[in-house]
Amino acid sequence: MVRLSGIDKSLFEAIFDKSPLGMVVVDHKSRFVRVNARFTSIFGYTIEQVPDMETWMKKAYPAASYRKKVQQVFEEDLAHYKKKGEFLPAKNWKVVCNDGTIKIIRFYLTPLENAFLTTLEDITELARKEELLSERSSEAEYLNEFLEAKVNARTLQLKHKQEEVVARNEELNQKNEALEKAKKTIEKQNKVLKSYNEGLEKEVAQRTKDLAEANRKLATNVQKLEQYAFMTAHNLRSPVARLLGLTSLFNYEDISRLDESTKSLLVKIKEQGENLDLVIRDMNTVLELRKETDQEREKIDIAKRVEALKNVLKNKIDEYDVSIELKLKAFKSIKTIPAFFDSIFYNLLSNSIKYRHKERDPVIRLETEKSDKFWIIHVKDNGMGFDMDKYEGQLFNMYKRFHSHVDGKGLGLFLVKSQIDILGGEITVMSELERGTTFSVFFPII
Repeated sequence: MVRLSGIDKSLFEAIFDKSPLGMVVVDHKSRFVRVNARFTSIFGYTIEQVPDMETWMKKAYPAASYRKKVQQVFEEDLAHYKKKGEFLPAKNWKVVCNDGTIKIIRFYLTPLENAFLTTLEDITELARKEELLSERSSEAEYLNEFLEAKVNARTLQLKHKQEEVVARNEELNQKNEALEKAKKTIEKQNKVLKSYNEGLEKEVAQRTKDLAEANRKLATNVQKLEQYAFMTAHNLRSPVARLLGLTSLFNYEDISRLDESTKSLLVKIKEQGENLDLVIRDMNTVLELRKETDQEREKIDIAKRVEALKNVLKNKIDEYDVSIELKLKAFKSIKTIPAFFDSIFYNLLSNSIKYRHKERDPVIRLETEKSDKFWIIHVKDNGMGFDMDKYEGQLFNMYKRFHSHVDGKGLGLFLVKSQIDILGGEITVMSELERGTTFSVFFPII
């Protein structure tokens, strides 16, 4: 054991405090008696945080298996010292510092009286450089072996290539002979194909003629159907008007004296007459659409047309505090039939107001978008919305309604779809219950 005199002790303390290496004195009861500033600088631990070996082991080596290994080597070193009076060479260990970082530390043990001094050197950077150097050395060896193998393989490949060239020349000669034979075969087939094409052209011309005739007959039939529908609506108009006229002559004070069965019958006759009158009016509205297709398409200012529609809907807009916003970034005008434009957006705007959400102020936003073939106007609202999965395929059918608590006939969207079809455009819809609905109207660019 080393005994230190007073001078030696002073010198030891000066070296201990100023040492560039970390130092810790551990007594015979495994308590940390003293640590220097460099120890705290390296690990971030104070002597209060690691007062003894047990605490140090748990903090510095949190992994139980690694801690066990360190403890075993440390005990073997102590046993070796007790037996032979000397410590084994320094050991390198990975230590977890107070901030969670891991450093590689070289430990030196020096005996003192009833204690031992542990000197700690941070070799993290050195170890990393040695590891990098080792990796690069291995890479160089691998690269040399790889290049040597590559050269050998290339040499062998060139030899095979030469043999292939000789064989390929023979093969090409054989293929040239085969190509000559194939050329003669192709010439024969071209003659057959030319004859077939001539027959096919005649057949296509005949089918085109047949299709034109079929289209002419179809147009004639459609025209006859429209005429028939118009005649039906017109011919029914007079009898229905007379029926409504007769029911209006009923003296309801006299009717009240009739029995319930007769009174109910008369009321139903009046109701059904009014319903039939509405159906005939709707039929006339739909039939009139075809006549409007002859109108000239004009360039219209979207903002002005929408402003006019807002004036038409002013009472409803004021009553329900409706906000209508325009975002016309893609374009501000389009060329179409003005009457159709007004009808389409009147129906869409009135629908958004009609099916507004009761718990929030209605907001309707018109936005423009342009594709290669269409001017697109999106009408977005924050209304009640509807179940797309349930109603999407029925949305534009005549007399289809999806909110029974709101007044309406279910004709508006049918008319919108009919007018868009006549214009050669499209209309799509996206909706979500309780969130709102977006109609996208596609006007063809002309």
